[in-house]
Amino acid sequence: MRDGPTVSVVIPVWNEDLRSLRALYARLQRVLDVWATSWELLLVDDGSQERTAQALRALAEEDPRIHLLRFERRRGQEAALVAGMLAACGTFICTMDCDLEHRPEDLPRMLAPLMEGCDLVLGRRRSLRNLSLARRLISKIYTVIMNIRWGVGLRDWGCGFNVLRGVLLDRVRPHVLRRPVEGPLKRTFIRCAARWAEVTVTPDVRRYGRSGYRGARFLRHAIRMVLFGTSSSSDGGEGAFSTAALTSSASGVLSQARRFPLAHPVRCELVGDERAD
Repeated sequence: MRDGPTVSVVIPVWNEDLRSLRALYARLQRVLDVWATSWELLLVDDGSQERTAQALRALAEEDPRIHLLRFERRRGQEAALVAGMLAACGTFICTMDCDLEHRPEDLPRMLAPLMEGCDLVLGRRRSLRNLSLARRLISKIYTVIMNIRWGVGLRDWGCGFNVLRGVLLDRVRPHVLRRPVEGPLKRTFIRCAARWAEVTVTPDVRRYGRSGYRGARFLRHAIRMVLFGTSSSSDGGEGAFSTAALTSSASGVLSQARRFPLAHPVRCELVGDERAD
């Protein structure tokens, strides 16, 4: 049993529109204040520009339930997600995007199977109409190829709206920190889960800003996931392949009770969290 809030929500952020962040926080607050006894929101700033970084700091200072981790330079969505998850203390942990395409109102329905004994619930988008025609086509082909490549029968590999039990994350931790990376995170979670399920969610159209995964970047991300099981590159630049080192650094900053050896030290700072004292 974990000693922490009922729900931890982990959201990676990279140069996101400030209106999206405010709207997402307000909607999450309405949902979680009703559904959860206690909750925390972990925003992982993946090396955003200073304007976004300042907005995140201001948001974290408004609510003690918001915890901010910030990478000094961009490391990629996967590293940001794992850093946030390893730092989360909740009984249930949710990962979602910050662009409002994932509806916070779907969260109670996503959490329901966990109450019935599932360890892991993966979102499956009802429709891809919010995406461009090219991205819809790539997403469908991507799911087919990922299922063949990694031997998992998922209906939607591209959905980042997922929830899991904190105890499952504790079991997965050694696999996440191991190098080289042992395939996609979803596959690792599925292999370690006693029971898992997919739940259909309704994606919304992005209201503010532009997606960070457009054109060549989206295609490059898909190719890396198919070949290596990670969206990180091996050149030590953006999305460096040493995901274990990145996440160890971030989680060690957030909670001194969770320290891991670093393969390569990475600068990560924490804003507005008393647990680092």
